[in-house]
Formats: sequence, C-alpha cells, structure tokens
Amino acid sequence: MRNVPARAYVFMAFSLAAAFLWPLKPDILLPYIILDPTAWFFCIGMMALSLSRFYGLRQAVPAPESYIFLYALGLYFFEHHLPFKVPALDARLLSFDYSFGFFEMTVGRVYRQSALAGAILGLTYNSLMLAVTLLYLALPGTPARRRFTAAVVLAAITILPLYGICPGAGPKYLLGDRFPWWTPDLAQSRASIVASAMHAIPNGMNAIPSGHFAWSLLLFWFARKHCAGAVAAAAGIFMTLTCLATLGTGEHYIVDLVVSVPFAAGIWALVHWRWRYAGISMAVVLLWLVALREGWALAIPPVLAWVLTGMTVAPFALYRAGRGLPSPRRRDADGFPERIHGHAVDVAEQALLKSPAS
Repeated sequence: MRNVPARAYVFMAFSLAAAFLWPLKPDILLPYIILDPTAWFFCIGMMALSLSRFYGLRQAVPAPESYIFLYALGLYFFEHHLPFKVPALDARLLSFDYSFGFFEMTVGRVYRQSALAGAILGLTYNSLMLAVTLLYLALPGTPARRRFTAAVVLAAITILPLYGICPGAGPKYLLGDRFPWWTPDLAQSRASIVASAMHAIPNGMNAIPSGHFAWSLLLFWFARKHCAGAVAAAAGIFMTLTCLATLGTGEHYIVDLVVSVPFAAGIWALVHWRWRYAGISMAVVLLWLVALREGWALAIPPVLAWVLTGMTVAPFALYRAGRGLPSPRRRDADGFPERIHGHAVDVAEQALLKSPAS
C-alpha cells in the first residue's frame, strides 16, 4: 500500500460513522431506518469509495462519498417531506399494462412465493447504489469514471421533472393487499378490470420512468464499453435482475420500464455530446408521458401497443448495443481522447475531463 494522504483517513472515518453510528441514532437526520437494507448498501458503497483511496485510486470527482450521502438525504426528503401531494395516475398506467397481460402480477407472485427469488430480487433492488459504486471503481481511468458519474447524477436530476408529468406510485400502492394475488379477467374491458381492482388512489410521483431500470441500463452500457467481459456480463445480469425486481416488488408497471429505455439512451447521449440523439430520445419519453397522462395511450389495441413498445425499445437499445457511438479513440499521454471524426476534442470536453479531483 502506497503513502496514504490524510484525507483518505478523514473520508474513511466519515463513511464508517455513516455505517455504524448514524443508524444507531436514526432521529438525527433520519434518511435511514435501523437494519434497512437500502441504507446499509448506501453505507457499504461509501466505505468502498473511501477504501479505494488507500490504494491510490484517483477519484474522478471531489469527495464522491458525499454524493451518496446527499442522495440518501434527498431521496428521503423526496419520499417523505415533499410540501405537496400529487394524485397519482396509477389506474392509467395499470390499464396500459392490460396489453401485456399484467405480467407484473406473475413476477410479484414468484417474488412472494419463492424465498430464493425473493431474496435475490430484493437484494438486487436495494443494492443499486452499491452496484453504481462498484462499477465506478471498476472503470479504467479517470475520464471514464468522470463521464459515468455525470451520467448517474444527470439521470437523478433529469428524472424529477418527468415524474411530475405522469405521476405514478406503483401497483402495490394502487392494489394494496391484492398485489400480487389479483387475477384479472382479460376477457373484460380494461376499464372495468382496473376499476374493480383499485384499492385506493395513491399519492406518488416516482414510478415512470423507472430510475432503477434506467440506472441499471447505464451501468450495463458503460461496462460493455469500458470493462472486461466478466464485468460487462455481471452488469448485464444485474440489469436483468433489476428489471424483474422492479416488477416483483410492485414498485413499477411494465410501461415504466419501456419509457426508461429512451430516457437512459438520452442520458447516455448527453454525456457523450450527441445532442440530436439526446433530443430524439427525450422527445420520445415526453410523448409517452403525455399520451399516458391524457389517456390517449389507453385507446391503443394490445397488438398496436406491442408494436409501439418494440419501436420504442429496439431502436435505442440496438443503437447503443451496436456502433451508434464512436468506437474507442486514440488517446494522448495522459489517457485523454485525441480526436473525434478527424477534429480535435471540444475544448469544453477537454476541460471537463481534466478538471482536478480529490
């Protein structure tokens, strides 16, 4: 182990305090509940970042531990202390899932009935921040880590106003104790099915698009581009399990995941300076949200809903999986890209990549 700067011990003390002292006195700042799994995964991620300082890893941004800490506080405030309540449009989101046979009920029953499946999907859902941290540490070099950090933060900020366009809470909040045991009669009209199933009109606005699934997509895309096969494969497995976990826990509808694909693609394009592609991606997201909010999407027959879903998911996923973005470029002595399409790297990007970090 190399000479360790004093700030490494300071950050480690901060992370250990968050992990062991804060949950024992949850009323101090209270984003955590004692033994809450999400809280512990947040803390483990902070400790992993602090530990990396002892091995000479150059952080891509100043004090990345604080990003996790502040996100935990912001998440708790968003979920429990918003100064206003937004009536959710869950009935419309569930109605659209009529076209998919309410598949979230099937996944939810597996989640509840199988101890193994429940444990795996539950851990996957709660460990998202730890997965983000581990991929950050696995990325080769400061430029990739800085771009990844920008994508994660940008997704967390950009998704908030989108929640307000088509507010949703999730099927377990709409159906109550009937989730996931509710068995709809698909021979009936979608309106009569949903009306008979509703437990309450929930207040909530963090369902569509799914932040969990969008982040897991970004994890996979960054791992596939920058990391070895094992890391990319692990990220792909995590993405798949996250998709199932969001449905099994009752936090999301299928349409939430559909809209997450162009949203994640738009974030990817923004941090890679692909403005036209980012604009198209976000326009598709807005079109879906408005169509669901106004009820236009509910008039679409199931076959057309499948077609539109394929047209939404496939172009963005295949574009990213193929060669839609430039392949890895030549780099200078410091490891920074030299040229893009025969031109020098934009001055703003060069400044972003080479800005100092602790």
